[in-house]
Amino acid sequence: MMNATASGTIRDRRTVVIEAATEIERPAEVVFGYCSDHTNEIEWNPEMRRVAKLTDGPVGVGTRYEMEFLPGRPIVGECVLFDPPASWKVAGSVNGMRSSLSGHVVPVPAGARLGLRMEIETRGLLRAALPLLRRRLPRNLERDIALIKQKLENPAEARPERSDSPSRGSDAALRAVKAVHTLAWFSIEACMVYVLYAGFARRSDRRAGIAAGVVAAESLIFAGNGFRCPLTQVAQRLGAQHGSVTDIYLPKWFARNLPAIHVPLIGLAGYLHGRNLRTRR
Repeated sequence: MMNATASGTIRDRRTVVIEAATEIERPAEVVFGYCSDHTNEIEWNPEMRRVAKLTDGPVGVGTRYEMEFLPGRPIVGECVLFDPPASWKVAGSVNGMRSSLSGHVVPVPAGARLGLRMEIETRGLLRAALPLLRRRLPRNLERDIALIKQKLENPAEARPERSDSPSRGSDAALRAVKAVHTLAWFSIEACMVYVLYAGFARRSDRRAGIAAGVVAAESLIFAGNGFRCPLTQVAQRLGAQHGSVTDIYLPKWFARNLPAIHVPLIGLAGYLHGRNLRTRR
């Protein structure tokens, strides 16, 4: 049996394509039935925090899911292809990005060969993160498909449940992580506010450049880490239930929508300073 393999490529300078494959010692119909029902994804995708099927009836074209990942803004995905027991595809969009996950199942003598394909189409400034995503996301999809294989071949070895509350020993550490993350967020957003102020005031100077560098570095780290803050992973290990929301001292609705708020501000800042530099010539 082949081990899980994964690879990533960039297409059209705006889309990252990640593919992974493995062989599973179960019939193709069983593999397809488990993987094509995305209510099961929470069992094999550690990045998923919640999933709910929004439509009635069996899974098929038109089935819609509400899914919450890290970072935690919900995404509604819809099944746009369903051809049992061979292939399926679920697609959706969030934070200015279109994404899809498709699967293909082929019978082999020992069971079935499963292939997964993830596509993320970025827009605007987020395209700068494509090389980072191409390097990081294959590891994630390879991990996911290996967990599917483990789940189907060894159903008794379920993935350990996440703890919904931190232990007493980690409670203080979790509060410290939340405090550090909140302070870091305020520092970065202060730079963002200054970059905007300098743009409106036509002060595209060295200070604005330094502040813009801080914002750009934070954005690239965030995107390169799979669009989640590295401190989210620390908070999750310490017991945060929904890392991207509860690892920072901000209102939940605000924390959930930070990427959607941040990206337009970066675009506005880029426009303002571009205008300022052009008028100097």
